[in-house]
Amino acid sequence: MPLTGKLLEVSRIQCPICKKDYGKHSKKQNLKCLYTSNWNLRDLIKHYNELETKNKDLSKQLGLDTEEKDGKKE
Repeated sequence: MPLTGKLLEVSRIQCPICKKDYGKHSKKQNLKCLYTSNWNLRDLIKHYNELETKNKDLSKQLGLDTEEKDGKKE
Protein backbone atom coordinates (compact mmCIF):
# COMPACT_ATOMS: atom_id res chain seq x y z
CA MET A 1 0.00 0.00 0.00
CA PRO A 2 1.57 3.34 -1.01
CA LEU A 3 2.03 6.16 1.46
CA THR A 4 -0.52 8.96 1.45
CA GLY A 5 -1.13 12.24 3.21
CA LYS A 6 1.18 13.20 6.07
CA LEU A 7 3.14 9.93 5.87
CA LEU A 8 4.06 10.72 2.27
CA GLU A 9 5.01 14.27 3.24
CA VAL A 10 7.23 13.07 6.09
CA SER A 11 8.86 10.41 3.91
CA ARG A 12 10.00 13.12 1.46
CA ILE A 13 11.80 15.14 4.15
CA GLN A 14 15.56 14.67 3.94
CA CYS A 15 17.75 13.51 6.77
CA PRO A 16 20.19 16.29 7.73
CA ILE A 17 22.99 13.77 8.31
CA CYS A 18 23.03 11.56 5.20
CA LYS A 19 20.75 13.64 2.91
CA LYS A 20 18.51 10.64 2.12
CA ASP A 21 14.73 10.78 2.25
CA TYR A 22 13.48 9.52 5.61
CA GLY A 23 11.30 7.00 3.78
CA LYS A 24 14.40 5.48 2.11
CA HIS A 25 16.30 4.92 5.37
CA SER A 26 16.92 1.38 6.44
CA LYS A 27 16.43 0.77 10.16
CA LYS A 28 20.18 0.40 10.62
CA GLN A 29 20.96 3.63 8.74
CA ASN A 30 18.28 5.50 10.68
CA LEU A 31 19.90 4.44 13.98
CA LYS A 32 23.33 5.51 12.68
CA CYS A 33 21.99 8.93 11.75
CA LEU A 34 20.27 9.36 15.11
CA TYR A 35 23.43 8.28 16.97
CA THR A 36 25.58 10.65 14.91
CA SER A 37 23.28 13.60 15.53
CA ASN A 38 23.13 12.83 19.27
CA TRP A 39 26.92 12.51 19.37
CA ASN A 40 27.34 15.91 17.72
CA LEU A 41 24.86 17.45 20.15
CA ARG A 42 26.68 15.86 23.10
CA ASP A 43 30.00 17.29 21.88
CA LEU A 44 28.42 20.71 21.44
CA ILE A 45 27.00 20.68 24.98
CA LYS A 46 30.34 19.53 26.39
CA HIS A 47 32.20 22.30 24.56
CA TYR A 48 29.64 24.89 25.71
CA ASN A 49 30.05 23.82 29.34
CA GLU A 50 33.85 24.02 29.05
CA LEU A 51 33.63 27.55 27.65
CA GLU A 52 31.20 28.55 30.39
CA THR A 53 33.57 27.35 33.14
CA LYS A 54 36.51 29.13 31.49
CA ASN A 55 34.42 32.31 31.33
CA LYS A 56 33.56 32.06 35.04
CA ASP A 57 37.22 31.50 35.97
CA LEU A 58 38.33 34.46 33.87
CA SER A 59 35.59 36.65 35.37
CA LYS A 60 36.78 35.76 38.87
CA GLN A 61 40.38 36.59 37.96
CA LEU A 62 39.40 39.97 36.54
CA GLY A 63 37.08 40.79 39.45
CA LEU A 64 33.95 40.72 37.33
CA ASP A 65 32.25 38.05 39.42
CA THR A 66 28.66 39.30 39.24
CA GLU A 67 26.43 36.27 38.91
CA GLU A 68 22.73 37.00 39.06
CA LYS A 69 20.34 34.72 40.91
CA ASP A 70 16.64 35.53 41.04
CA GLY A 71 17.33 39.03 39.74
CA LYS A 72 19.77 39.90 42.55
CA LYS A 73 23.49 40.39 42.13
CA GLU A 74 25.72 38.53 44.56
